[in-house]
Amino acid sequence: LQHRWHAVEKQLLSSDKRPATTAPLATPLDRAPSTNISDQDALALKVASGFLRQLSAQELTEIQLDSTSRLPIVALRDGSTSSVQQLDVQQQRLTYLALWMAGLRQMAQQGQRLPVVLDDLLTDFPQQYHYPIARTLQEFAAGQQQVILFTADADHVDLFAGLDTLIAPVAPLPTE
Repeated sequence: LQHRWHAVEKQLLSSDKRPATTAPLATPLDRAPSTNISDQDALALKVASGFLRQLSAQELTEIQLDSTSRLPIVALRDGSTSSVQQLDVQQQRLTYLALWMAGLRQMAQQGQRLPVVLDDLLTDFPQQYHYPIARTLQEFAAGQQQVILFTADADHVDLFAGLDTLIAPVAPLPTE
């Protein structure tokens, strides 16, 4: 799966140019030829798709592999697909976050638990994504994954507090 992450990362960092055409037909993960993707990778991409649905409030529904390039593409709620480069910046970040979380979950299942440290994650996303991201991270942490999120935003603290998340201030929050 790591080479898939690098492919997504390469797509995200390669350029700001977006192709004018839509992505080629995709191979859904449950029908991907076994010679092109391992069962372990297929399972990890299904887990990533689940995270992506949660993080995006069902706006993005599945991570698939392009039938030609084998690079990840994303299925949208309306049934269309888009290359990672064609997604808007927030959708790209959600896709990468979903793949990253799936990779951490896969590593944890193999006995390699790494702490997750995030700094003001929600600031990178519009308000519509704040609750779905917070809820997904809270559920992720409930699955034996240590998640530490730093923020100076009182609204973000309140959001996580409303989810019964342990809040441990390390410095006083700024007042407005």
